[in-house]
Amino acid sequence: MSEAPSTPRHRYLTRDETIEARALHRAGHSNSFIANQLNCTDRQVRYAITRDRVTPKKRAGLPPRLSDAQVNELKAYIRSSRQTRQMSYRELANGPFEH
Repeated sequence: MSEAPSTPRHRYLTRDETIEARALHRAGHSNSFIANQLNCTDRQVRYAITRDRVTPKKRAGLPPRLSDAQVNELKAYIRSSRQTRQMSYRELANGPFEH
């Protein structure tokens, strides 16, 4: 059984590459010529030309595990004394914040 790749098989075009693809398209070059120039696929070129934004969308990551209230509670506890500021992450997780 093969493992899933740890990195995506493709790369996203940067803002500058998108601008360059649009400029080359306006100059009358074909999508395959632009793809060869930018070292990307024809599909990436078509997408860069047709989308309404030049700046790429921010990629969504994993949602935070702690809520804002939990983060504030943790910060307040750590700041409460010198002893709590020196606690390790493990001590915090196994001690006052087991919940």
